[in-house]
Amino acid sequence: MRLHGKGSQDPSTKVHVRALQTVISFLLLLAVYFVSLTISGWSSKKPVTLLCQAAGLLYPSSHSFVLIWGNRKLKEAFVSVLWQARWCLKERKPPSPQINNSDIM
Repeated sequence: MRLHGKGSQDPSTKVHVRALQTVISFLLLLAVYFVSLTISGWSSKKPVTLLCQAAGLLYPSSHSFVLIWGNRKLKEAFVSVLWQARWCLKERKPPSPQINNSDIM
């Protein structure tokens, strides 16, 4: 019974499953991109065209995020960059105006 459970997968199998998940998500994104491209080309309604163009514009960034979240080293580098950006933004925050008690009265 233990042989068929999830905990019995060796590292090689886990890597292959993760790679298949990444490939399938790429294919789904690509399918959504082509469908939105096709619909935006054939549709004469403005809201439908805008929605399809928005879906088409989201494809490149979502493709990159799938790649980043699918790779442990890229994910660590991405999180590190986010932490550094957060730290830099904290340091460059404009000083808040200080109110003296004498100004209030």
